[in-house]
Amino acid sequence: MVESFAVNCGISFMHALMYQKMENSVKRSIMAQNIMINKKQVTMEDVAQVLCCKSIHNLPFFDTFEFLTRSIILPETVCYLVRMFDELNYMSKFKIRDITLIKFFLTIQASYGDNAYRNWHQGFAAGHFVYCVLKQLSLVESRYISPVEGFALIISAFCFNVDCFGSINPFLLNTKSILANFYTSESRVRSRHALNQTLIIMNMEGCNILEGLTDQEYSICIEIIKDLIHAADISFHFKFLHKQKKICAEFYQNFNPAHRYYFCCLIITAAVLSDFAKDWLNTKRISWFCSRSSSCTAIWRSRSIGNR
Repeated sequence: MVESFAVNCGISFMHALMYQKMENSVKRSIMAQNIMINKKQVTMEDVAQVLCCKSIHNLPFFDTFEFLTRSIILPETVCYLVRMFDELNYMSKFKIRDITLIKFFLTIQASYGDNAYRNWHQGFAAGHFVYCVLKQLSLVESRYISPVEGFALIISAFCFNVDCFGSINPFLLNTKSILANFYTSESRVRSRHALNQTLIIMNMEGCNILEGLTDQEYSICIEIIKDLIHAADISFHFKFLHKQKKICAEFYQNFNPAHRYYFCCLIITAAVLSDFAKDWLNTKRISWFCSRSSSCTAIWRSRSIGNR
């Protein structure tokens, strides 16, 4: 009798644990669905509009650091983006189809939030800065970085803040947001989400701009994109700063992977801040957008605290 009771208790405990695991799995599945892409789906008609755009995409001084990227109207940003990849010879070198490139970045553009500052314009400005660095300084041709590193660098710059809600990591953690609960890292919530969204988009049908790479190049490129999107967080810049200063004080070794990594991290940091480094009127405008973005975050924070 006692033995039978013990067996039944054991079975009951086992079923309870299995049910708890199943319940947790369902919760995580729902949480994952909540943070998955829920944006406008890019159609072939959208791609065709870019391909058949009749505008002459030849604004003066486009390939200079002083160029104001926000002077380009939103529908034509992807047109200029295609021009960047073409001028850097990435289209032919990495066998990227123009349709794939356009669809990928149209989806990235649609996945950026409508935050006052952290939006597609910021991502486009960062990508444009990397384009200027690669073109004006001939970093790949001079072998400061490899072609794959340059390719990953410009992709990371365009995608570093995709689907950003305008909140900083401490805010996401303190308010116990869905993102903070889903991503376990305490310091990389935003960057991990941006990376996750980028890889999801890259694996969508017709969006894999890395499909022309060899297996080795593909693995290297993904790892670099992962590292650089994390490095786009300004807080990481200060962690790397002493190492970057040491490299500058000594001698840059292009055959040293660590040197190239910290160099790329420095470029992505500069790219993130490049929107502030234009003429004074543009800087004031961007600062105003940034203050509005911070104000919105403060409002969301007060509402969140009030709802606890």
